[in-house]
Amino acid sequence: NNSDNGRNYRFTNNRFDVVGSPFDQLIYTGSVETLEIQAGDHDDLFDVRSTSVSTLVSLFGNSGSDTLNVAGSSQDLDSIDGSLYFSGGSGDGTDLVVLHDEQDTGNDTYSLYTDPPSSVTKPGFQFNHFGVEELTLNANSFNNWIVIGGAFALQTTDYTINTGDGRDTVTVNASAPMVVTVNGGAGTPDHVRVFGTAQDDTVTLRSDRVELGATTVVFGSGIERRSLDTGAGLDLLIVEGQQGVNERFVVRSSTVPGSGSVTPTPFAAVTFTHLED
Repeated sequence: NNSDNGRNYRFTNNRFDVVGSPFDQLIYTGSVETLEIQAGDHDDLFDVRSTSVSTLVSLFGNSGSDTLNVAGSSQDLDSIDGSLYFSGGSGDGTDLVVLHDEQDTGNDTYSLYTDPPSSVTKPGFQFNHFGVEELTLNANSFNNWIVIGGAFALQTTDYTINTGDGRDTVTVNASAPMVVTVNGGAGTPDHVRVFGTAQDDTVTLRSDRVELGATTVVFGSGIERRSLDTGAGLDLLIVEGQQGVNERFVVRSSTVPGSGSVTPTPFAAVTFTHLED
């Protein structure tokens, strides 16, 4: 793409459009194994509404601040039948991915892995990515299980998880450099679990977040339960208040060695296990 401006690329089943361009549409058959799009060096929008099951759609944003919207029309990731890959590219831009699953029905398991190739999966949906600075998952309103983490990452991706309504459990395996913001929904309690590593971890607990190594987990709105398992190793917990704010911290011990809870009012309590200091 040699355009002087950013483009709007649209994908619907086996049809590809460059919106507002003389190149109106491309219709391809199921015999096409891979459809690859190389965008230009500007701010491009990729609108993937649905794909065919037999075709891998590979998108390359290259330079610029590019945005990928997946299933934005149906708000159901089940409409993405084929595998999807997105490379945000290099440069000084910020590449954003938004995954829409708000209208999906039934309990789901979402897995977000930082290990290359970084990926987001759920039953029937496969998305791999590279060079993405920000990724947002809008989950459905049922009882979901969401797992985030990995041993390492080739690039830093910050995640925003909007769990929707329902009783959701979000597990963050801290190790890779990332900021994970979790927002719960209305109704039944949502639980965010943070797990440390097998090394000697230093954990900093603030009223709205926990920092563990290179990972920061931000507790957004609608999170009723939070827990911390620092794992093996000699781990240290540091509790920090907010400057200029009157706060009351309650530390409760447990009959289980290394376990207990810290309550930074007026926020929800944080329970912890495998903590030495």
